[in-house]
Amino acid sequence: MNSGGGSNDIKVMLREHDHTVECISWAPNTAYKSISEAFEEKRKELQGPYLVSGSRDNTLKLWDIGTGVCLFTFIGHDSWVRDVSWHPAGKFFISASDDKTIRVWDVVNKRLTKTLESHKHFCSCIGL
Repeated sequence: MNSGGGSNDIKVMLREHDHTVECISWAPNTAYKSISEAFEEKRKELQGPYLVSGSRDNTLKLWDIGTGVCLFTFIGHDSWVRDVSWHPAGKFFISASDDKTIRVWDVVNKRLTKTLESHKHFCSCIGL
């Protein structure tokens, strides 16, 4: 991650995925409450901002950028994750994958809540 402002200094490097990262989505401000609730035991350590990354390792990871820590790994896709997007309310994010599914993830309960399997080909993008 680049610091911006004309500097080439790396401020935070996120290294938990086992393969290429295909996508990221910054958490909206509305997600901060859900993240805080999901990680109540770490609440004092959380700094934000937050993002979710999707990878060719078939996982999604929720990151605290302020600390550089992976808070949780969401497992459920059977192939590469191509896109991820937060629901505007911040309680869920949605992912698209080469496994031909779109999946809805619950941040507070740290689990998959819905799988949509009606595609005949790869799902490569999401728009909310």
